[in-house]
Amino acid sequence: KPIRYQRAKITPQAAGRVLEIGAGSGLNLPFYDRSKVTSLVCVEPSAELWAKADVGATPFPVTHIQSGAEDMQVDDKSFDTALITFNGDPLDAQIELVAARTTPDLTAYLNLTGTARDPEISFTSEPGLPEDE
Repeated sequence: KPIRYQRAKITPQAAGRVLEIGAGSGLNLPFYDRSKVTSLVCVEPSAELWAKADVGATPFPVTHIQSGAEDMQVDDKSFDTALITFNGDPLDAQIELVAARTTPDLTAYLNLTGTARDPEISFTSEPGLPEDE
């Protein structure tokens, strides 16, 4: 099946502390590279789906957060890799992603919104900087 091929191709690239959004019944679990992943946090709002996940077979700690991605509570800079598996046409998936980088002088943000078919990218910072910076 095409989705299984994509799981086998993409999931092993995850490394470090991993966040999986929309983990469902844990179908990605067998594809994580055990030599790269130190821990996995799975966000899945459906307790019924997550109950089917075989987390006992993973050699790294797995934590389940029963929540939608928009409501999850995690610390900034908590993860090295984030993984989302889409159902349906991935080009129509709604994206709201913020990546942050903090230095002693400022925090810079990359904002990715819209759909995969029509993404919008913007940059902001705290404190604010002129656009040419």
